Parts: sequence; C-alpha cells; structure tokens
Amino acid sequence: MSKEKAGQIAMVTLHILAGRNQLYAEAPAARRSELVAEFKAMLSQYLGSRMGLEA
Repeated sequence: MSKEKAGQIAMVTLHILAGRNQLYAEAPAARRSELVAEFKAMLSQYLGSRMGLEA
C-alpha cells in the first residue's frame, strides 16, 4: 500500500472516530454498548474493504 493511500485511510478513520465519539458521548448509557457494537462493525467493514481484506 502506498504511503498516500495509507494516509488517506488513516484520515478517514480518524474522522469516523471523531463522529462516532460524539454520538457515544451524547447517547444515553443504556444505548452505548449497542453503539460500540455498531461502531466496531462499521470500522471493520471500512478497513477490510479499503485494505483488501475480508471482514
């Protein structure tokens, strides 16, 4: 993977993290575990697809 592509993937991942962290912070405690599971699935799918891995 090129340095440029890795940098782009890292930047998108950081933006995803920032958005999801805001959602998590604003969510009621009862929904947080559900949000964490959703977040893990989303990040796994994104990184798997961008890096050519099966998620």
